[in-house]
Amino acid sequence: MRKVLSIFLLMFSFLSFKNIAYAQQEINACLTFIQAGDYKRAIEAGKLAVKKYPKNSKAYGCLGFAYYALGELKLAYEN
Repeated sequence: MRKVLSIFLLMFSFLSFKNIAYAQQEINACLTFIQAGDYKRAIEAGKLAVKKYPKNSKAYGCLGFAYYALGELKLAYEN
């Protein structure tokens, strides 16, 4: 019984880590564009991240920072 339970927990942890890593893909793209100084593409990636994962606060933070860096913080409130 312990062996079956440990295998189940191991499989569950692999599946959950895969989903967490996938959820970060758009956010990582946004951060990469910010580091490169390409704020317009960072905004596009941030909007996609917010649309796909509306409960993830990192997506909103990245999008807000990109708007702030462009000097268009007013547009962040409209979207």
